[in-house]
Amino acid sequence: MIKAKRIAFLSVGIGSLTLFAFQLFNLNILWIAAGESGGGFGRVATLIGSSFVLNAFSSLIIGVIVDRFQKKKTIVVSLVACAVLASTWLVLGESLVFVVLVYLAIDLVSDLYVDAFIALVAEKLTKQEYVKLDALELMSSNVVSIAGRIASAALIVSASQAVVFGVVVLVLLLSALISQFFLPESRVVRKRPTGKKARALLSMGGIKSAVHSSWTFVRDNVIKDKKIVVFMAILFFLNLDYAFIPTLLPFFIMSEAEAVSLVHIVIMRSGNDIGEFLASGIILKFGHWVSRLTKIGLAGSALVFTLLPLVYRTPIVATLIFIVYGFFDTLTQPFYSNFVASVAADKRGRILGVVNFVVLLASPLGILLGTLLSRYGMVPLTIGIVGVFVIATLIVSQSTIYGNLKLDPDEVRDDDDDDEEESA
Repeated sequence: MIKAKRIAFLSVGIGSLTLFAFQLFNLNILWIAAGESGGGFGRVATLIGSSFVLNAFSSLIIGVIVDRFQKKKTIVVSLVACAVLASTWLVLGESLVFVVLVYLAIDLVSDLYVDAFIALVAEKLTKQEYVKLDALELMSSNVVSIAGRIASAALIVSASQAVVFGVVVLVLLLSALISQFFLPESRVVRKRPTGKKARALLSMGGIKSAVHSSWTFVRDNVIKDKKIVVFMAILFFLNLDYAFIPTLLPFFIMSEAEAVSLVHIVIMRSGNDIGEFLASGIILKFGHWVSRLTKIGLAGSALVFTLLPLVYRTPIVATLIFIVYGFFDTLTQPFYSNFVASVAADKRGRILGVVNFVVLLASPLGILLGTLLSRYGMVPLTIGIVGVFVIATLIVSQSTIYGNLKLDPDEVRDDDDDDEEESA
């Protein structure tokens, strides 16, 4: 129990610091791409879509890295790498093309950090502990997101780009130091080839063997596992909405408004965080009702977006839609948390890498479909958003695997497990 609390404290603390840094960086880059007139909606869509495509293919490699190397070391190296990438702007100066390249590079490395952190934390906790921690992290991240976005907007508007990037670098380096000195080491590490075996892997025959081995792993551990396949299918479909709503919908609403304001975009995106914060308490108490909460969350999300065409021309009022949506969307979080915690620790990085690859392929498709529908107005866009949530609700309800899933609220990890050494 003490170890679980320590992990929770570190996870929330480090997560809050890195969330602020990445949030400040991303908001700054998207605002540069959008332009002060707000006419760069297409550039923002292209940038976010490119990021999703990159993340989808990189997730396969990231999964292997997470499983092969010490997770703590991976976390620290990733944070330092992000800080170095962000600091290059201070040396090379402002250029939209260069900024976009740095954005994509940091997005890639930050995914490695996130996946390694998730794998390390999930390894140390039971399913129920992990679901509760996820809810606790949601609450803390919501507070950090709201305060961070306000602070970020004020900093971007009032300070120079050098100051903005400087703050990002300092916070990332601080997070790396805390991770290095306080995070525990992972117990699960795959044996790495050395000597002749390592050189053999670099040969053409070794590459072919690695590809065949990877395919065999995917076939035996993912494709043949119905639970994983169904989970991927549901999340792939939902990601058509998840990719568009929090990232581009606020920018589209702002492009339709009379006055363009970074503050209004921040307020709408913060509305989602407020809703998540309100729902996190429910997950802490009732998170073991995985299927019931998921179905309520999906149905509620569908219902709330039916009101969007009535209020979208007033961004402040539209924020209420994001608040209620954030509330219902958060109720589905145990669905993902339970899946992550149920994956075998020695295979978690690779399996989640494959899952993320498949799911993230839906993201650019969601961006594309959302952008196309938005050209015909808010009503067609709303029909598309609501349709995805309605169909997903029906799929989960009819699923024999996820339709009636409930965890044991009293599940506890045996503390002796923390002292065992495992390898795969």
